[in-house]
Amino acid sequence: MRKSSHSPHGTMDVLFIHIFNWAKEKGYHTCSLGMAPLSNVGKCKHSFLSEKLIRLAYLHGNSLYKFKGLKEFKSKFACTWEPKYLAYKTTFLCYASPADYTDQLQASFQP
Repeated sequence: MRKSSHSPHGTMDVLFIHIFNWAKEKGYHTCSLGMAPLSNVGKCKHSFLSEKLIRLAYLHGNSLYKFKGLKEFKSKFACTWEPKYLAYKTTFLCYASPADYTDQLQASFQP
């Protein structure tokens, strides 16, 4: 998603609503809005230190990437969140990209 400073407030919301209506008219029952990177990493009290650091990036790293804002935007349309898990050795975390730690959102349409 990209946004111009000249676009009116709520432009993306209206665009998504039109896309959902189009999809519903075409017979689609669900629509995936993709993933919300880092949204559940490091929440567990048993999380590794590296996962807790990633959690801090999610909560306070908005100047680098709007992880939290992306989840908040997608949550406006959320009916179902499907957790996605990544199994790894403790040494693997150094090589994983932040996109590997995600939740996936699906908006469901009522028939």
